[in-house]
Amino acid sequence: MNKMYHTDHTGEFNLLKDKLLVNNVIYLFGYGSLLWKVDFEYTKKIHGFVKSYRRNFWLLSDDHRGTPNNMGRVVTLVKSENDEDKVYGIAYEIHSDNMEKTFENLHFREKCGYSLKEVTFYPKSDSECKPISCVCYYANEDNSYYSPSEDLSLISAQIYKSIGPSGTNKEYLYNLCHALRHLLRNDNEKCENDEFNEIFKQESHLFLLETMILFKLRAQKRQFRKQTLNYRQRAQSKNYHLLIIDYQPFSNISPSLSFQS
Repeated sequence: MNKMYHTDHTGEFNLLKDKLLVNNVIYLFGYGSLLWKVDFEYTKKIHGFVKSYRRNFWLLSDDHRGTPNNMGRVVTLVKSENDEDKVYGIAYEIHSDNMEKTFENLHFREKCGYSLKEVTFYPKSDSECKPISCVCYYANEDNSYYSPSEDLSLISAQIYKSIGPSGTNKEYLYNLCHALRHLLRNDNEKCENDEFNEIFKQESHLFLLETMILFKLRAQKRQFRKQTLNYRQRAQSKNYHLLIIDYQPFSNISPSLSFQS
């Protein structure tokens, strides 16, 4: 599979900018890697959510967490039939002085399969804050990277083996789950118990994917220990020393074993 179709967001952004730039600030909604990798200047960040969406690993990645020949997966917003579904994230307030540079970099970062749209963001605050119109990167269903699947076994297998220029796909999943736990834990005091449970229920597939990956890693480590023990016994019988070369348990690199006299 060789796609390498990358989007130029300039036209989309110019249309949104004219509408959403108010009082010299514009807001960006982050729900994926923008939760933990914030490599741009912002004046304020606000916790909250968008309604009528779900967060799914339905976007293929050939530029960050995979390659054209070994696609990874990243999350995108998916429109939900349930108006009460919520995707929690962060709205970043970006001043007009930094806007052009910030979005030029973000357009390149989010070039693979993403489009731009306006979403309504609801701040999770003790005070009564008005909804905010935000710029958001999402995957249009018509683009060739959009790959919907409810099969968590398939998705976890793809995440487990994929690596791209930005790192392993596993690392992306771990960072996302960690960021969500931190985000939801901070907001727990502002949620009713039933609402908080619903949020975790809606995101449960992400945490299940994390668990499936961790089980695969544990199985890999058990297999390696068993292999090491077998090699060590063989080495001792021949008065050799066993060398363990390049053991990286949290990568896709299989460890090498060799003997040295």
